[in-house]
Parts: sequence; C-alpha cells; structure tokens
Amino acid sequence: MVDPSKPESPVAAPLPPPAGRAAVSRRASGPIAVYSRSYPLLGLRPVEMGRLLAADITAPLFAVGAEPELLVVSMPLGSLDDADDVLIGVGVGAEGGEIVVESPGEAIPSRIGLVAIGAPSGAPLPSDRARVGDVVILTKPIGTGVLLEAWARGDASDSMDAALGSMMTSDRVAASVARQVGAGAVFAVGAAGLLGTAAALGAAAGVRVTIDPAEVPVAQGAWELVGMSGRSAGAAAVIEVLGGLVDDGGHDADFVTMLADPQLAGGLLMSVTADRSGEALSALAAEGFFAEDIGEIVAASGADGADQPGAVLLR
Repeated sequence: MVDPSKPESPVAAPLPPPAGRAAVSRRASGPIAVYSRSYPLLGLRPVEMGRLLAADITAPLFAVGAEPELLVVSMPLGSLDDADDVLIGVGVGAEGGEIVVESPGEAIPSRIGLVAIGAPSGAPLPSDRARVGDVVILTKPIGTGVLLEAWARGDASDSMDAALGSMMTSDRVAASVARQVGAGAVFAVGAAGLLGTAAALGAAAGVRVTIDPAEVPVAQGAWELVGMSGRSAGAAAVIEVLGGLVDDGGHDADFVTMLADPQLAGGLLMSVTADRSGEALSALAAEGFFAEDIGEIVAASGADGADQPGAVLLR
C-alpha cells in the first residue's frame, strides 16, 4: 500500500488537477501523472460505465503525453472478464492493471471508482505553446453530460446508444496525432466543459480562443435535450466561474449551455498551426474520430473581460 505521506512514495499528496491536465507528481525514476474519478452507474451496466470512466480518466494522462501504467478499478463486477474489458478498452492489459473486485454488500455498489497512474511516453505534450493564428481542433462531439443526465431520468435511450461508441473511444490515438503534428497545446475536455477547457488553454499561453458554435460537433440528440431540460447545475457552475471571460457573440442560452456542459469521456482540445491542421483532421478521421476545426487562437488585447488572456469568444 502506498503511503502518500512518505517522501519516497510515488504518489504525492493529492491535489485537484487543472482543467483537462493530469496532476503531475515526481519520484526518483521521473515524473508520473495521477488522475482519479468516481461516478454513479446512472442505469448503465457496470462494464459500460467502467469503460466510459476509464476513457475519461486516461484522457488527461494522454493530454500530457503520459501512458497509463496502472489502472485501479473499483466496481461491482459480474466476473473478472468485465474488469479485463474495462482495462483493455483503454489499452491497459490485465497484466498492467490491478483489479479490485467489489461485492454487492461492500462499499457503494452503485458507483464505480478508478485511479489511473501514468508515466511519460516521450517528450511531454505542451500546454502553453498555442500561438496566434493556430487552428483549434476538437476530437470528439460534446453533449455527453447532457445525455448522461437525460439517461439517468430515462429520457435518452436512443441517443445514448448512439453516443456510447464515441465516448468509450480512448484518446490515446488523438494524443499521438497531436504529437505527430506538433500541437502547441493539448487539453482533455472534461468537467470544465468545452468553454472552461478553451479558457484554460488560452490562459496557459496568454492568448484568447475563438469558437464557432456551428462547427462544434455535438452528440446526436443532445441539442433537443438541452432545449427540454435547460441549463444543468454543472454548466451553470462553469459559466459562473468563467464570468466575463466569455463573449457569447449574441448566441442564445442553449448554445452557451452546450459549450459549458461538463463532459464525461470527452475528447482532446488542441491548437495546431494552420498549415498542419488538415493533416491532423485527416489523421483523426482515418482513426474514426469525428474531429472538427472549431475556431482559432487570437491575440489578447487587454487585461479585462473578453480582451484578456484566457477569454473565449463565440463567433
């Protein structure tokens, strides 16, 4: 058992990671990345939610250029084959993951918890080298938070079935493409939604991010659900935190809500030079990703509101 209080421990005292980037600790052999998540089943089969959550928690590892070396799974399992399916789905073989089997009478059988520990694979992917004129690419459709909330209410069975394949897809290949094309910044889209992740990307490089909502890929059925249910608590929290950093460009509340919706198993957001964006999109499409060029990097022109670094402008 690792004792985080000891200096020689590979895991430092837990700190919340910034939006879309894994928390990085250090040990004698080099840096490691640690990320953890717990989530209710929401009516999905344990193995389905396990695969979604595994894709979710490994995304920030891939975004920093790490590979998952250990994936600890705590979930109610029908068999060890279920755990193998969760692990192999994100590229961690059974021999590379520790399986914690939780019987129905122990802990909280209606939840799944995972901890991913990764180690660098080559040079780290950058977070702060986005430059003015770069193209902003999103590798997966958003709307997963809206779909999961609706699924839990019993309102999104058809839409959820269509979205599961994309959500379960590991972001490993997308991170490899980012490395291939020399991306200036790479972030995983997660609890901060697309808006919060874009703001983090811009702030890290001292620039602003423009987004064309019409170009943002959205999961099937998600728009209708936003119109039915209105702004989720998660989206409202993201919008409140960002405050004046967002210029909504006159778009209605549903557009802003969708872009702020917290994502589970979201894609990667990356900045790529304009001359290599086509290469990135082609490579992602060849691997089955529904990636899109959704905006560009522009200069920060002031110190306040939508003019400052980290501001997000909707076209």
